[in-house]
Amino acid sequence: MPFTLAHPAAVLPLLHKRWPFHFSLGLIIGSVAPDFEYFLQFRMASVGAHTLTGLFAFCLPISLLLGVAWYYIVSTPLTISLPLFLRKRFCIHSGRKPGLTEWLYFAVGSLVGGATHLLWDSATHTGGYFVNQWPLLQQSIYGNQLPLFKALQHISTIIGLAVVAFAIKNMPEQPVEEKPSRPPVATWFWLIVLLLSTFIFTSVSMVGPASLSMKNLGHIAVRTISSILLALLLACVLTMALKKSGRVS
Repeated sequence: MPFTLAHPAAVLPLLHKRWPFHFSLGLIIGSVAPDFEYFLQFRMASVGAHTLTGLFAFCLPISLLLGVAWYYIVSTPLTISLPLFLRKRFCIHSGRKPGLTEWLYFAVGSLVGGATHLLWDSATHTGGYFVNQWPLLQQSIYGNQLPLFKALQHISTIIGLAVVAFAIKNMPEQPVEEKPSRPPVATWFWLIVLLLSTFIFTSVSMVGPASLSMKNLGHIAVRTISSILLALLLACVLTMALKKSGRVS
Protein backbone atom coordinates (compact mmCIF):
# COMPACT_ATOMS: atom_id res chain seq x y z
CA MET A 1 0.00 0.00 0.00
CA PRO A 2 1.15 3.61 -0.46
CA PHE A 3 2.52 4.92 2.83
CA THR A 4 -0.39 6.17 4.93
CA LEU A 5 1.00 9.66 5.53
CA ALA A 6 1.17 10.24 1.76
CA HIS A 7 -2.60 9.88 1.33
CA PRO A 8 -3.54 13.40 2.54
CA ALA A 9 -1.82 14.68 -0.62
CA ALA A 10 -4.89 13.50 -2.55
CA VAL A 11 -7.24 15.79 -0.61
CA LEU A 12 -5.01 18.87 -0.55
CA PRO A 13 -6.55 20.21 -3.80
CA LEU A 14 -9.95 20.03 -2.06
CA LEU A 15 -8.87 22.14 0.91
CA HIS A 16 -9.97 25.74 0.68
CA LYS A 17 -10.47 28.48 3.24
CA ARG A 18 -14.10 28.80 2.15
CA TRP A 19 -14.78 25.26 3.42
CA PRO A 20 -15.51 24.83 7.14
CA PHE A 21 -12.46 23.75 9.14
CA HIS A 22 -14.25 20.62 10.33
CA PHE A 23 -14.93 19.50 6.76
CA SER A 24 -11.25 19.95 5.92
CA LEU A 25 -10.18 18.01 9.01
CA GLY A 26 -12.60 15.25 8.00
CA LEU A 27 -11.00 15.13 4.55
CA ILE A 28 -7.54 14.64 6.03
CA ILE A 29 -8.54 12.08 8.65
CA GLY A 30 -10.73 10.21 6.18
CA SER A 31 -7.86 10.00 3.71
CA VAL A 32 -5.87 7.84 6.16
CA ALA A 33 -8.78 6.06 7.88
CA PRO A 34 -8.85 2.87 5.75
CA ASP A 35 -5.34 1.91 6.88
CA PHE A 36 -6.49 1.84 10.49
CA GLU A 37 -7.81 -1.64 9.76
CA TYR A 38 -4.12 -2.58 9.92
CA PHE A 39 -3.08 -0.28 12.76
CA LEU A 40 -5.80 -1.54 15.09
CA GLN A 41 -4.57 -5.11 14.57
CA PHE A 42 -0.86 -4.22 14.65
CA ARG A 43 -0.44 -6.15 11.41
CA MET A 44 -1.42 -6.09 7.74
CA ALA A 45 -4.62 -8.11 7.81
CA SER A 46 -7.59 -6.81 5.87
CA VAL A 47 -11.05 -6.69 7.40
CA GLY A 48 -12.65 -5.15 4.32
CA ALA A 49 -12.03 -1.47 5.04
CA HIS A 50 -10.59 -0.92 1.55
CA THR A 51 -13.95 -1.51 -0.13
CA LEU A 52 -17.00 0.60 -0.90
CA THR A 53 -18.89 -1.16 1.89
CA GLY A 54 -15.95 -0.65 4.22
CA LEU A 55 -15.99 3.06 3.46
CA PHE A 56 -19.28 3.34 5.34
CA ALA A 57 -19.01 0.38 7.71
CA PHE A 58 -15.43 0.99 8.87
CA CYS A 59 -13.91 4.22 7.59
CA LEU A 60 -16.74 6.51 8.65
CA PRO A 61 -16.97 5.17 12.23
CA ILE A 62 -13.19 5.09 12.69
CA SER A 63 -12.92 8.62 11.29
CA LEU A 64 -15.48 9.82 13.83
CA LEU A 65 -13.54 8.11 16.64
CA LEU A 66 -10.33 9.70 15.41
CA GLY A 67 -12.14 13.03 15.30
CA VAL A 68 -13.23 12.64 18.92
CA ALA A 69 -9.66 11.74 19.87
CA TRP A 70 -8.32 14.80 18.04
CA TYR A 71 -10.85 17.32 19.36
CA TYR A 72 -10.96 16.19 22.98
CA ILE A 73 -7.65 14.44 23.71
CA VAL A 74 -4.85 14.90 21.21
CA SER A 75 -4.97 18.37 19.66
CA THR A 76 -3.87 20.59 22.55
CA PRO A 77 -1.23 18.35 24.22
CA LEU A 78 0.29 17.41 20.87
CA THR A 79 0.28 20.93 19.45
CA ILE A 80 2.02 22.53 22.44
CA SER A 81 4.65 19.78 22.32
CA LEU A 82 5.52 20.22 18.65
CA PRO A 83 8.77 21.87 17.54
CA LEU A 84 8.36 25.60 16.98
CA PHE A 85 8.33 25.20 13.18
CA LEU A 86 5.24 22.99 13.37
CA ARG A 87 3.66 24.67 16.38
CA LYS A 88 3.44 27.96 14.47
CA ARG A 89 1.49 26.21 11.73
CA PHE A 90 -0.82 23.97 13.73
CA CYS A 91 -1.61 26.00 16.86
CA ILE A 92 -4.60 27.67 15.19
CA HIS A 93 -6.12 24.26 14.45
CA SER A 94 -6.19 23.03 18.05
CA GLY A 95 -8.92 23.57 20.59
CA ARG A 96 -11.82 23.88 18.15
CA LYS A 97 -14.73 21.86 19.54
CA PRO A 98 -17.51 20.87 17.10
CA GLY A 99 -21.27 20.99 17.45
CA LEU A 100 -23.77 18.83 15.56
CA THR A 101 -23.47 20.81 12.33
CA GLU A 102 -19.67 20.66 12.48
CA TRP A 103 -19.79 16.90 13.01
CA LEU A 104 -21.93 16.57 9.89
CA TYR A 105 -19.35 18.54 7.92
CA PHE A 106 -16.65 16.32 9.39
CA ALA A 107 -18.51 13.12 8.46
CA VAL A 108 -19.01 14.22 4.85
CA GLY A 109 -15.36 15.23 4.61
CA SER A 110 -14.22 11.89 6.01
CA LEU A 111 -16.24 9.98 3.40
CA VAL A 112 -14.76 12.05 0.59
CA GLY A 113 -11.27 11.62 2.04
CA GLY A 114 -11.78 7.88 2.43
CA ALA A 115 -12.94 7.64 -1.18
CA THR A 116 -9.70 9.25 -2.39
CA HIS A 117 -7.77 6.63 -0.42
CA LEU A 118 -9.68 3.78 -2.05
CA LEU A 119 -9.27 5.32 -5.49
CA TRP A 120 -5.50 5.68 -5.00
CA ASP A 121 -5.12 2.13 -3.74
CA SER A 122 -7.25 0.73 -6.57
CA ALA A 123 -4.47 1.55 -9.04
CA THR A 124 -1.49 0.72 -6.83
CA HIS A 125 -2.64 -2.23 -4.73
CA THR A 126 -2.68 -5.97 -5.40
CA GLY A 127 -6.24 -6.86 -6.36
CA GLY A 128 -7.18 -3.22 -6.87
CA TYR A 129 -10.03 -2.45 -9.27
CA PHE A 130 -7.92 -0.66 -11.86
CA VAL A 131 -5.08 -3.15 -11.44
CA ASN A 132 -7.51 -5.92 -12.39
CA GLN A 133 -9.16 -3.92 -15.18
CA TRP A 134 -5.99 -2.64 -16.84
CA PRO A 135 -3.53 -5.47 -17.68
CA LEU A 136 -0.84 -2.86 -18.35
CA LEU A 137 -0.59 -2.19 -14.62
CA GLN A 138 0.26 -5.86 -14.04
CA GLN A 139 3.12 -5.89 -16.54
CA SER A 140 6.63 -6.18 -15.15
CA ILE A 141 8.98 -3.29 -15.75
CA TYR A 142 11.83 -4.03 -18.14
CA GLY A 143 11.60 -7.74 -17.47
CA ASN A 144 12.03 -7.37 -13.71
CA GLN A 145 9.74 -8.90 -11.11
CA LEU A 146 8.37 -5.48 -10.12
CA PRO A 147 4.92 -4.92 -11.71
CA LEU A 148 3.98 -1.46 -12.88
CA PHE A 149 1.30 -0.97 -10.22
CA LYS A 150 3.83 -1.71 -7.49
CA ALA A 151 6.27 0.79 -9.00
CA LEU A 152 3.47 3.35 -9.11
CA GLN A 153 2.79 2.60 -5.45
CA HIS A 154 6.35 3.50 -4.45
CA ILE A 155 6.61 6.49 -6.78
CA SER A 156 3.24 7.92 -5.70
CA THR A 157 4.23 7.48 -2.06
CA ILE A 158 7.37 9.55 -2.54
CA ILE A 159 5.48 12.22 -4.48
CA GLY A 160 2.67 12.25 -1.93
CA LEU A 161 5.01 12.68 1.03
CA ALA A 162 6.82 15.49 -0.78
CA VAL A 163 3.52 17.24 -1.54
CA VAL A 164 2.40 16.94 2.10
CA ALA A 165 5.74 18.27 3.35
CA PHE A 166 5.55 21.18 0.90
CA ALA A 167 1.99 21.97 1.99
CA ILE A 168 2.99 21.99 5.67
CA LYS A 169 5.95 24.24 4.94
CA ASN A 170 3.66 26.72 3.20
CA MET A 171 0.96 26.77 5.86
CA PRO A 172 0.40 30.26 7.29
CA GLU A 173 2.29 30.84 10.53
CA GLN A 174 0.62 32.02 13.69
CA PRO A 175 2.36 33.96 16.47
CA VAL A 176 3.22 31.69 19.37
CA GLU A 177 5.12 32.29 22.56
CA GLU A 178 8.80 31.68 21.95
CA LYS A 179 10.84 30.65 24.95
CA PRO A 180 14.59 30.16 25.30
CA SER A 181 13.92 26.50 25.91
CA ARG A 182 11.11 24.11 25.05
CA PRO A 183 8.20 24.07 27.53
CA PRO A 184 8.79 21.47 30.28
CA VAL A 185 5.72 19.52 29.19
CA ALA A 186 7.20 19.07 25.70
CA THR A 187 10.54 17.91 27.08
CA TRP A 188 9.13 14.81 28.70
CA PHE A 189 6.17 14.38 26.31
CA TRP A 190 8.36 13.01 23.51
CA LEU A 191 10.43 10.97 25.94
CA ILE A 192 7.26 9.26 27.13
CA VAL A 193 6.18 8.66 23.52
CA LEU A 194 9.55 7.07 22.77
CA LEU A 195 9.52 4.85 25.85
CA LEU A 196 5.88 3.83 25.46
CA SER A 197 6.13 3.10 21.74
CA THR A 198 9.25 0.99 22.32
CA PHE A 199 7.52 -0.93 25.10
CA ILE A 200 4.35 -1.47 23.04
CA PHE A 201 6.27 -2.55 19.94
CA THR A 202 8.40 -4.99 21.93
CA SER A 203 5.44 -6.42 23.81
CA VAL A 204 3.34 -6.95 20.69
CA SER A 205 6.30 -8.46 18.85
CA MET A 206 6.71 -11.06 21.58
CA VAL A 207 3.16 -12.31 21.19
CA GLY A 208 2.30 -11.11 17.67
CA PRO A 209 1.49 -13.53 14.83
CA ALA A 210 4.19 -12.15 12.54
CA SER A 211 7.87 -12.63 13.33
CA LEU A 212 10.39 -9.84 12.90
CA SER A 213 12.07 -10.73 9.63
CA MET A 214 12.77 -9.12 6.27
CA LYS A 215 9.85 -11.11 4.86
CA ASN A 216 7.49 -9.27 7.18
CA LEU A 217 8.51 -5.67 6.49
CA GLY A 218 4.87 -4.70 6.01
CA HIS A 219 3.93 -6.07 9.43
CA ILE A 220 6.94 -4.37 11.01
CA ALA A 221 6.03 -1.01 9.46
CA VAL A 222 2.40 -1.30 10.57
CA ARG A 223 3.41 -2.43 14.04
CA THR A 224 5.79 0.52 14.36
CA ILE A 225 3.14 3.05 13.32
CA SER A 226 0.54 1.40 15.58
CA SER A 227 2.90 1.57 18.55
CA ILE A 228 3.68 5.24 17.95
CA LEU A 229 0.00 6.16 17.53
CA LEU A 230 -1.01 4.38 20.73
CA ALA A 231 1.94 5.92 22.59
CA LEU A 232 0.94 9.39 21.36
CA LEU A 233 -2.62 8.88 22.56
CA LEU A 234 -1.49 7.68 25.99
CA ALA A 235 1.02 10.52 26.30
CA CYS A 236 -1.70 13.04 25.49
CA VAL A 237 -4.04 11.53 28.09
CA LEU A 238 -1.26 11.63 30.68
CA THR A 239 -0.37 15.22 29.76
CA MET A 240 -3.98 16.34 30.17
CA ALA A 241 -4.23 14.61 33.54
CA LEU A 242 -0.98 16.11 34.84
CA LYS A 243 -1.81 19.60 33.58
CA LYS A 244 -5.24 19.40 35.17
CA SER A 245 -3.65 18.48 38.48
CA GLY A 246 -1.11 21.29 38.11
CA ARG A 247 1.89 18.97 38.19
CA VAL A 248 3.30 20.19 34.88
CA SER A 249 3.43 23.64 33.32
